[in-house]
Amino acid sequence: ARYELLLTEKPAAIGSELEPNNVPEQATPVTGLLATGALMTRRDEDYFLFTLPAGPGLAAAKKAPALGGLRAPAILRVELSSPGVTPTLRIAIGSGVEGAEESGVPAPSDGGAASDTSAVSFGPVLDVAAEKGAQELKLRNLGLPKGAKLVRVSVAALNHPKDGSRYQLKLSVDPEPEGGEREPNNDCATATPI
Repeated sequence: ARYELLLTEKPAAIGSELEPNNVPEQATPVTGLLATGALMTRRDEDYFLFTLPAGPGLAAAKKAPALGGLRAPAILRVELSSPGVTPTLRIAIGSGVEGAEESGVPAPSDGGAASDTSAVSFGPVLDVAAEKGAQELKLRNLGLPKGAKLVRVSVAALNHPKDGSRYQLKLSVDPEPEGGEREPNNDCATATPI
C-alpha cells in the first residue's frame, strides 16, 4: 500500500515546553505566566523559567529580567492541572547577584524570556506533591521577596503518565496581603512573622 507523509514546521505556541528541558539549565523560557507541556514517562521532569513582572498586575518583561526585579514583596500563586497524573512541583525563586551586570542580555528568537541566568542566584527550592489520585495542585501564598526576578518551576508525575499526559501551568503575582500567611512556613526558621 502506498501512502504519503506530509510534514510542516511551525513555531511552538508561546508557553509550550521546548525539549530538551529535563534539567534546570535547559529550562524552557516563558514570557507571560502560562505554560503547557506533556509528561511522557514517569521519569520525565519539565523545567520552565518564568520572568516575573516588576509588580502585581503588570506584564512580564519580554527580554532580560527587570533590573530591580519585583519592586515590593508579593505573593506567587501557582495552579497546575494535569489530567491523568498526580503532579509534583519544584519551585525556586531567582534574585539578582550583587554587582552582576544584567544589561544587554538578549531575548531568545522565539519571544521567550531571557535564558541567560548568570546574573541570577536561585534561592531554596520548595518541593510540593499533590495528594495521591489528585490531578491538580494549587499553591496560593508563596512569598516572593522584593527584587525577585525569575521563578524556575519543574513539573513531574508521581504515577506513570498514560499516552503523554498534557498539563497546564499557570502562575500569577498578587500583592502581599497584610497579615497573611506566606509559604514556606513549616518550621520555626520559616515562620510567617505577625
